[in-house]
Amino acid sequence: MNIEFHYYSIYILARHAGFDEKSSFILAYSSQYVDDNTFQCTVKSKNKEFTNYISQTNDILKPKKELMRIYPCFHFFPGDFEENSAMRKDGKLHLLNTTPNSRNVSTLLQKAIKTASLYRIGIALHTYADSFAHQNFVGYYDCFNAMKGLLKRMVPDIGHADAGFNPDIPGKIWKDERLVSSSRLINNTERFLQAASYIFDYLWNIENKTIKEKTKRNAREKALSILKKCYYKEFKGGDYYKRKRMRLYFEYGQMPPYDQALWIKEAVKEYVHPVPSAIPLKISCNNDDSFYQSDWYQFQKAVKDHQEDALNILEPVFKKMELDPNTF
Repeated sequence: MNIEFHYYSIYILARHAGFDEKSSFILAYSSQYVDDNTFQCTVKSKNKEFTNYISQTNDILKPKKELMRIYPCFHFFPGDFEENSAMRKDGKLHLLNTTPNSRNVSTLLQKAIKTASLYRIGIALHTYADSFAHQNFVGYYDCFNAMKGLLKRMVPDIGHADAGFNPDIPGKIWKDERLVSSSRLINNTERFLQAASYIFDYLWNIENKTIKEKTKRNAREKALSILKKCYYKEFKGGDYYKRKRMRLYFEYGQMPPYDQALWIKEAVKEYVHPVPSAIPLKISCNNDDSFYQSDWYQFQKAVKDHQEDALNILEPVFKKMELDPNTF
């Protein structure tokens, strides 16, 4: 999924589930910032240094080792590879196949919720939502991801690269020819609303454990009806429908505009957006106290904790494939 779900939709869901504006913003910003956290930085203070982990890459041709740390942990969480929705006409299965609302990704989200950290929950919501949009793809180089067509053969078989942006666009209707006929036609509105329904329930249960089921059901239906209106047209023929959807998100959600540099600019001195580099960017923080209380630091700490939980959950899968998570 893209920013339309990870930021705008999550904000709307959080508000309707009972979170206040500040908490909804942290959840939604953390969810989207997983995709924008692409540069490694070493932040220097008087007494120590802190180096972050990236949770997305601008270079899908990174070594397999790097992709195995980033993609399965944050964007293509391996699920139930025998799920009916994963049935292909060639009969292939894959232990790392992404499936929606799987036991693995649900466990990851539940672990985040138990920490009570909005940053952890937001990051886990990103991975959980992507389990719906990225289903039937695996998060590294593999012919399992391959789709037919001359142009597609020119694209590396990493994640959903062969499908382009199709899996991530609200309102998009497209075909996954790898699947059996009953699952081949993909309606992203249906997928996104299904993800939103599950996510709403998770968020509601955090804030409203003692409130009656009927109240929860009515609140969920209202939130989903809003998102259905926002997703009403797919992106095609230019940006017209996308601009229309964006106006609807702001109209219904009244959320702050998203600025991917906001948190890091608040945490460090003289921030300049870096160019891609294998060498961590060296920057200084404003002062120790403010930096280690900043949203950016809290998010980066949550990224490391999320990855640790993800690798622990996936350890049995990696063992079957004779992969060592400690090398990622």
